[in-house]
Amino acid sequence: VNIVSNTYVDGKGVIEFDGDVTEIGLGAFYDCNGLTSVILPNSVIVIKKGAFYGCINLNSVNIPDGVYEIGFDAFCGCTAIRTVTIPESVSFIDDGAFVVCNSMERFNGKFASEDGRCLIIDGVLKAFAPAGLTEYTIPDNVTKIGHAVFLRYSNLENIIIPDSVTEIDNWAFQDCTSLTSVTIPDSVTTIGYATFYNCGSLTSVTIGDSVTTIGDYAFCGCSSLTSVTIPDSLTSIGNYAFFFCESLTSVIIGDSVTEIGGCAFGKCDSLTSVTIGDSVTTIGEGAFANCSSLTNVTIPDSVTKLGRGAFSSCSSLTSVTIPDSVTTIGDTAFFACSSLTSVTIGDSVISIGEWAFLG
Repeated sequence: VNIVSNTYVDGKGVIEFDGDVTEIGLGAFYDCNGLTSVILPNSVIVIKKGAFYGCINLNSVNIPDGVYEIGFDAFCGCTAIRTVTIPESVSFIDDGAFVVCNSMERFNGKFASEDGRCLIIDGVLKAFAPAGLTEYTIPDNVTKIGHAVFLRYSNLENIIIPDSVTEIDNWAFQDCTSLTSVTIPDSVTTIGYATFYNCGSLTSVTIGDSVTTIGDYAFCGCSSLTSVTIPDSLTSIGNYAFFFCESLTSVIIGDSVTEIGGCAFGKCDSLTSVTIGDSVTTIGEGAFANCSSLTNVTIPDSVTKLGRGAFSSCSSLTSVTIPDSVTTIGDTAFFACSSLTSVTIGDSVISIGEWAFLG
């Protein structure tokens, strides 16, 4: 279709086309900051990815009855929208469709929860209306907290996750800067990528006994977090999982963990105590780098490899015993450990990397 006129009626812009508009295309109104109201024609059946992304002054939009798909990030960052009604025709809402809609008070229509605060599709929490809330209990018919659902909702202080939830998806609570505590129930098995990234007020987190994976950057930048206990169910700690948790003083890693990811606890400046479980085989690159308060660490007999820079710049570390199980000490593994006075190296080490103990 083609535009045949672009005029103003009663102070509102009206665009006329020479045919029926069936699709609002990819990024069609991306970052249209002056846009305040949209009336979509009944011919529209698809709203594509990012169609109204970043329209920060858009406060009113209708979704026609014929629409069956709302794409990824379609209304992401539309911070002035207060209500949206989802028609019965909609069968698919992609991730992030209504993310960072900070003024959203209520969803109506199809998929809306009883209180109007959530859109839930087949057990997946797809969108949340945060306006005026500091705490919230997620409905117990939710099995998965979806992609970036609570992203940047900075007024949220407390969230209660029900036992029905088994998965928390990527970026779910990123930049929830007022969130102070969270309990992850035993039903949850997966904590996704950057799930609690930069939740700077988070002081306490309880991780349930069924979690097997903590994704990359999951708690990165949680600068107020003081302690964490890793359950025995966990097998993998992702890269940068607890990076720059500068108030973290102690860590207990359960006996089922086999790998500690790269920079997993890097720049945890207050970390003084680490207990590493007996199943860990690899301590990744920079896993404890720049933990300047760490005075001692026990490396279990299960470990076979210390990654590049694993304990570099641990300036308070005074002694270390590397067990017979270790075969490789990576480059700069203990670089700039300026207080290190005693090192015992096991009989199986066949490779000590460059600058491994320099400084």
